[in-house]
Parts: sequence; structure tokens; C-alpha cells
Amino acid sequence: MLCMRAPKAVERVHQDWERLVTFYQFPQDHWRHVRTTNVVESPFAAVRLRTTAGKRYKRVESATALI
Repeated sequence: MLCMRAPKAVERVHQDWERLVTFYQFPQDHWRHVRTTNVVESPFAAVRLRTTAGKRYKRVESATALI
């Protein structure tokens, strides 16, 4: 039924199937570490946490030392 409603979507999934299921080729214990929603955002998560914490400091030197 979906094939009739969205043939382009079905075609795209069929074309990219190997890419879509690559995740499952890794051992299940590794899935939590492999999975990400945004490749660019992940590495900056630690920086974002420190920056947010740095805003609590009154002096620039203290915040810079933390970051």
C-alpha cells in the first residue's frame, strides 16, 4: 500500500538499504556509542556543557580557566 502512495520514498529506501542497516553490523554493545543524531553536534557536546557552566562565573578569567 505504501508503494502506491509514495513510490519515490520506497525507491530511495531500496537504493540506500545497505547504508540504512550498516548500524546493525556493529555488535549490539557498541550501538549506544555509534548512534548519533547529528555528526557535527556530537563532538561539541562537551564544549557546550563547559560554555554553559562558564556563564555562571562573574569574572572572565574564571570562566576561561574552566573552558
